Amino acid sequence: MVATDGLSGVGTGGGKRIPRLEGLRGLLALGVLVYHVAFMAGIASFVQQPGHPFWGPLVDGLGVMLPPFFVLSGMFLYRPFARAALTGEPGPAVGRFLLRRALRILPGYWLIIAVGLLAINLYNINAVGDVLRPVLLGHFFFPEDQPMFGLEHTWTVPAELTFYLALPLLAWWGRRYAMRVSDPARRARRLSLPVAAFALFGLAWVVYTRVPSLVAAGAF
Repeated sequence: MVATDGLSGVGTGGGKRIPRLEGLRGLLALGVLVYHVAFMAGIASFVQQPGHPFWGPLVDGLGVMLPPFFVLSGMFLYRPFARAALTGEPGPAVGRFLLRRALRILPGYWLIIAVGLLAINLYNINAVGDVLRPVLLGHFFFPEDQPMFGLEHTWTVPAELTFYLALPLLAWWGRRYAMRVSDPARRARRLSLPVAAFALFGLAWVVYTRVPSLVAAGAF
């Protein structure tokens, strides 16, 4: 029997919401939407191509809303897995988790892909792969000769898919490490270590891929 002392009132229900954070995420999502619309409309500023003299710099500032939006979204997705690890109860069913993510993202995404390919890129499609790659979310992993006009912002969907697939594995790893102790506080600290490790790895990767000597040598 796994001890859960100190965990009274801590449930694994994924349906519980945190209104203030949900409101903040909604505000961030609105900023991201406005930024992308302005980008595609040519209002936002581009590298060496300033946009609207007033709205361009103003809209560019909304780009800072994307990282915290992703962080909050990741936190809400990981929350039921973390609760289960703290309480020792079974975590969310992986199959159901992935199915819900797919149903929430893919229908709208496929609609955007269909409109983008047929309405904007129709005459640039040269092979079946030009259609299959974005449909199967591989167009940013294999971008060579891929018609992409109007679809630049869809890079987030393959990134999100990668996170959705990785999250159950990361949660399983964190749970195994955390469950070696019974104290809830120690479990919480152990759960934070894998997150910190991946944050440091991400920072190191960003630095490594932007070392001027490596870029000049064509390594990236």
